[in-house]
Amino acid sequence: MLDKKTKQESYEREERMQFGIKLHETKLKLHEELRNKNTTSETAITQTAHAKLPKLNSMEVTPTGRDFGASIPKTRVAYHW
Repeated sequence: MLDKKTKQESYEREERMQFGIKLHETKLKLHEELRNKNTTSETAITQTAHAKLPKLNSMEVTPTGRDFGASIPKTRVAYHW
């Protein structure tokens, strides 16, 4: 009786291990396919989509007291603590 139970447990353990190995192999295969698909689509996108962007000119802005709050009425400012 004990020998039969031990053999059954061993068999079930072996099945679980084989299933785990198969699952891991499938995951690796899918990740590889996804990586290859992303690489080829990124290559296609970079080859076809070269848009010219406008040149950005930066300029220095010096704020004055008049710039801050000139459009905000002082009586309507509410402070929330």
